[in-house]
Amino acid sequence: MDTQAFLESPCFNRIVDLDGIEGSSSYRVQYADYGYRNEASEDEKVLLFLGPMFASRMVHVAKNDFAERHKVRIIAIDRPGFGGTDAVGTSKRLDVTRAITIALLQHLGIRHVAVACQSGGTVYALDLLLHHPEILNPTAPYFAIGAPWVHPSHTGAFAMSMTSMLPGAAIGTLDKWVSLFQAISPIVTPVTGVALGASQIISGPGVIPSADPGDDEDSKREADLFPKCIKYAHTQSITGLSDEAIFLMKKVEGLDGWGDWGDYDNLLPRLSAALRAAGKRLAVDVYFAEKDMLIGDAGTKGTVWLTECFKKESETMNFESHVVKGANHDTVWDLKHGVPGTVFLKL
Repeated sequence: MDTQAFLESPCFNRIVDLDGIEGSSSYRVQYADYGYRNEASEDEKVLLFLGPMFASRMVHVAKNDFAERHKVRIIAIDRPGFGGTDAVGTSKRLDVTRAITIALLQHLGIRHVAVACQSGGTVYALDLLLHHPEILNPTAPYFAIGAPWVHPSHTGAFAMSMTSMLPGAAIGTLDKWVSLFQAISPIVTPVTGVALGASQIISGPGVIPSADPGDDEDSKREADLFPKCIKYAHTQSITGLSDEAIFLMKKVEGLDGWGDWGDYDNLLPRLSAALRAAGKRLAVDVYFAEKDMLIGDAGTKGTVWLTECFKKESETMNFESHVVKGANHDTVWDLKHGVPGTVFLKL
């Protein structure tokens, strides 16, 4: 299969119109449903992946063959304003993402999933689990975070601390800057950072990190396909990128934080209570990048703060943190670093 045929595969470009989202009888959602399929099995291993700030379903589809061999089915959804998913107001972003995720799982007949996320997807994933712990596997609930997003108020990381000082109106032009860089230099794609979003605005356009492949064939194939997947995503809507930036930087007018919980130190005790009520003990793996310009390197202030937040909930969560050597904020989930394979084996 040639590259264009791969990118246009139906499994990466599914569309559904959902009822009852934002009071609408037809809210359009685009998603990818790839990897392994066994419709005859009720024990199918399904991984719901909530992507980074560049919240396109295409970010990790280069792992399709790898997931298929590991018999893992992956669901990845375009968040509002990306791809074919309808846009919403910034203040509604979290609630609508949660609603369309649950509605899509129901539409697909998927009762239970493991959950994984990257960077900005951490906020959405934890919010989803707080409000819907029932989607987790009843016997072995599992949650993996690669390169978590931590707000600059907890990290002291220079790049994001400076960005947090910008007014929301300035941050809200991010999608236009990214589109401009893409038009000027389509080979040097400005998609990295918060993950795959902001660091290029801070440090200027640079080569996509995954262009440095590992030694195995899976890693080489991913390194070859990844820039093409992102370029394909840029042919569709990315207007949601500005809203993502405003939301993740807590710059939404009239709101003090994320959702009805504010920040992780408030959410995790509530999630713990929900897990306790459901009789579940959640296994949590967090993979920190060795070098991370957005939240600070592994072992620095932001990573320590997040680790302590999770460790306080040891009654209901088996928490483990890991440092991914050689990885940065964008590349933690690259096949060459081994995290996807490790996670797949735990499902």
